[in-house]
Amino acid sequence: MFNNEMEPRVLEDGMAYVRKHPQMFFGERKPNARDCLQLLVGEVLASGAQDLGIRLIDEWWIISSPFDWLSGIELNQVFNRIIAFPEMAQNAMRVEVVIAAFANEAATFGARTGRVTVKGQVPPDMIWAEMERSERSIAFRFEPD
Repeated sequence: MFNNEMEPRVLEDGMAYVRKHPQMFFGERKPNARDCLQLLVGEVLASGAQDLGIRLIDEWWIISSPFDWLSGIELNQVFNRIIAFPEMAQNAMRVEVVIAAFANEAATFGARTGRVTVKGQVPPDMIWAEMERSERSIAFRFEPD
């Protein structure tokens, strides 16, 4: 198949691409929770949220908002594929796939979608309880250093 350099390419396995190129997201640092959190905060704010919360409970980072920044997006896509995010910047992408690629565990809750374990073990009940206080939440955990 002919592919003109001007035609956009779709990366079918976004998570594999992200894992192969961690320097794109973390520079010289090892993939870590705080950098993922920082990227996600920027995305949530760029999506239109004016209020968000961040909590750390038993090594689980939770970001939540009364604004569902994933509304209208298929969850299986956002955590597995590279999705453009021009609202953030010209060549930006959604960062949920980065979290799914590098975190040991990840989950999301949406008032319309319910509980979804994205990766690893199902979060403890106290994590779900905190997540369910908002319209949208993502919780993730990295192995401690």
